[in-house]
Amino acid sequence: MASSNSPSDDIVYPTHMIDNVSILKFLVMAWTMRFSDVLDANKLHKSLSELLTIGDWKKLGGRLSNGHNKRGALEAHVPTTYTNEQPAVSYSHQHYDISIEDHNAAKLLPNATSQPSTFPGASGPRDFGISPGAPASLKDYTSRDVPIIGLHIITFQDATLVTITWPHVLFDAVGFSHLIEAWSAVLAGHKERVPKIIGAKQDVLYGLGDIVQAGPQYSASETRILSGIAFIFFVVRMLWIILTQPIVESRIICLPKNVVDKLHQQALEDIKGEHSDQDDPWVSPSDAILAWLTRALVDLSKAPRPISMTTPIDARTRLSQLQNSDGVYVQNMILGSFVNIAPSDLHGPLGKQALASRRGLLQQLDESNLIGILQLFRERWDDGKTRAPIFAAPGSQLLVTNNRLKVDLFTYSCGLWTSGDSSW
Repeated sequence: MASSNSPSDDIVYPTHMIDNVSILKFLVMAWTMRFSDVLDANKLHKSLSELLTIGDWKKLGGRLSNGHNKRGALEAHVPTTYTNEQPAVSYSHQHYDISIEDHNAAKLLPNATSQPSTFPGASGPRDFGISPGAPASLKDYTSRDVPIIGLHIITFQDATLVTITWPHVLFDAVGFSHLIEAWSAVLAGHKERVPKIIGAKQDVLYGLGDIVQAGPQYSASETRILSGIAFIFFVVRMLWIILTQPIVESRIICLPKNVVDKLHQQALEDIKGEHSDQDDPWVSPSDAILAWLTRALVDLSKAPRPISMTTPIDARTRLSQLQNSDGVYVQNMILGSFVNIAPSDLHGPLGKQALASRRGLLQQLDESNLIGILQLFRERWDDGKTRAPIFAAPGSQLLVTNNRLKVDLFTYSCGLWTSGDSSW
C-alpha cells in the first residue's frame, strides 16, 4: 500500500520477473540470529533504518503495492521521507530479565552439539521470535501500510535474538546476506563500505532471457518440462500424499563436523573403488549429506519411486554477465535444478548416489542451459504466466533441498555494540 499522505510523491520501484514467480511471491520469510551477548537494540534499529536511506537500498524501506503494469507485478512504494508514522522498518523490542536458558521457548532453540541431535523445527519455539501482529501473508503487506522489512529484537541477561522478516518477493537468501553485510557496515560506522544495489529498477535476468540477443537456447530444457497430463498427475499425487500421510513434524538436525567428515569420507571411499585414477571423481560434503538425508526420508523397505531432487541455483555466481559487477543484486535470482535419482541408487553405496546427484547437477550449471531456462521464464512471463517450469521426472517423488553454505552468514564481520557500550 502506498503512502497515505501523498502517494504521488512516493518513489516507486518495480519487482522483477523471478520475484513474481508464484512459488516465491506468496512466501513470508523470517530469519532469527542468536548472539551470546546483550546487544543494543536501539542502535541496531537506528543503523538498519539509516541503511534504508542510502541509494537504492531505500527500495527495502517501501510498502508493497499491486502494480498497475501490464503483468500485475508488485511494486515497492517508498515514502520520500521516513517519519514516525511511516518508518523505514517495522521495529519491536522485548526484554526478559532472565537467562535465555530459563526461557521456556528460547532454551529450545538450536545449539551446536558434539553429538548428532535434533531440535523443534520452524513451527516450533522459533515462532516466538516474530513480532506479534507482523505480516504473515502477501495480502497483509499489500493491504496494510507496513514497511517491507520487520525487525524484532528480544534481549535476555546473556543473549540477544534478532529476527528479520520480509516477503520473499523482494529478495532471496543471498540478497538477505547482502542486507546483513551492508547493515553491519553502517552499524560499524563505515557507510562508505555499503555496496550499491544493481538492478533495483532494471531486471537484468529478464534482459538475459532475450532470445534476440543470445538465440534460442531452451530446447533441451523445454523437452524436460513437466506439463499436460503428467503435470496434473504429479500435482494430484502430491496432494494425495499430503492429505493421507501422517502429519509431518518439522525438525532441525545438527550434525557435528566429525560426523559430516565421516559421511564425506565414506562417500569418497565408495566411489574410489569403482573409478580409475584417471577419472578421479569427487563429491562434496554437501553431496554426501543430501544422499544420506534422502535415504533417511525414503522408506527403503518399499519399492520407492524415482526421486526428483530440486535445488536452487544462484544465478549471481553462475552467469558470467552478473559477475565482477560493481555492486550487489538484492532481489530473487533463483533458478531451479532438478536431479532425478533412480531407486537403484538408493540401495547402492552412499557415494554412488552422491556422485550421480552431483553429476546431474553439474550438467545443469552450464551457462547456456541457465540462459535457456531464463528464456523459458521470459516467454512465460510475457504470456502472463508466473508458475515456474518444473523439470521433475513423471511419477517421481519431489524432494526440495536448499544448500545455503554460500550465504555465509556465520563469518561476516560486523560491528555490534553491547548495551553497555556508549560508542557510536
